Amino acid sequence: MGKADSKYQEVLDIEIEMNKIQAKTIITPKQYTEIYNLSVKLQGHCRNRIKDPLPYYQEARGEKITYYVEEVDKWRSKQRQKKDKIRYLAVI
Repeated sequence: MGKADSKYQEVLDIEIEMNKIQAKTIITPKQYTEIYNLSVKLQGHCRNRIKDPLPYYQEARGEKITYYVEEVDKWRSKQRQKKDKIRYLAVI
């Protein structure tokens, strides 16, 4: 197998793994990082914001944190809209 073939196979493997992760309805912070490229530390900052925090679920303090993908996607869309509005107002 040539260098190009191995790179192609690597891309296919990554795509398959990402499709598996994205098909989930509930994800962990580690999976969030893999999908959305936001570190676990920054996720913590977003979860703890007073205004419009990142939605998450945790049974009890110190327990495992999970995210519902649908809620996260809505939250991220809202964040992008806010950034776009700020950029638009800065141009005017």
